[in-house]
Amino acid sequence: MNNSKKVVIFMFSLTVLVLTGVIIIVFINKTMKRELNMDSSLGEIQAVLVEHLKEKNISIEAGTAEYDEYITEQLVGDDLDEDLTKRADYAIIRAYMVAYFNASSDWEYEQRALCSDEAVEIPPFVPSEEFLRQTVNEIAERNKK
Repeated sequence: MNNSKKVVIFMFSLTVLVLTGVIIIVFINKTMKRELNMDSSLGEIQAVLVEHLKEKNISIEAGTAEYDEYITEQLVGDDLDEDLTKRADYAIIRAYMVAYFNASSDWEYEQRALCSDEAVEIPPFVPSEEFLRQTVNEIAERNKK
């Protein structure tokens, strides 16, 4: 076999090897779920939750009435997201939902106090940057006091 054929075979083999590696890396990244922990910010947790909803073809965005309803249903309803409950970091996601629900309820109460007309529709809760920067650990520490 002459040198040019050897080079072509080598280049072909190298290309196949690189492409296989890329495919494996993409597959691993798609199948691995980012696991959250007590030091995850509420913003990070919210992003994981919204991504989870997108993966299930549920088009709900944070800061909408539908998102508020989804959070409430997951906390107190009967229609639990079974895929979500199977995650290893479900307790962290649930802690986020509790914090979100509490902040949303406080916000709604404040809005109703400002408005004497009960018929006025209160817009959905939109988390502030300050809210989203908090970690689960920080909230837990604050609640110990």
